[in-house]
Amino acid sequence: MNGNKFWFERKVCFLLRIWRKTLEIFVTRVYLQAEECFKECVSIDQRHLRGLLLYGVVCSMQDKHETAETFFEAATSLEPESILAWTMLGS
Repeated sequence: MNGNKFWFERKVCFLLRIWRKTLEIFVTRVYLQAEECFKECVSIDQRHLRGLLLYGVVCSMQDKHETAETFFEAATSLEPESILAWTMLGS
């Protein structure tokens, strides 16, 4: 009985590690695709508030905080009344 429990728990642990690694790869790809999309959006229209904010969010989620700050600052310069832009800059 203990042997079966040991092997079961070992296989569950193995499967969880594989699942976590697969999820990390998927999330990384999603971030990269989102980053590329918003980067293109901002390159087409540097005054696109949502593009600036979302590009900043994606950068922040990837620990690219200096880059994120640059885009949040651009958003606050573009729309000084935007509470969202100021909030994102401050977070």
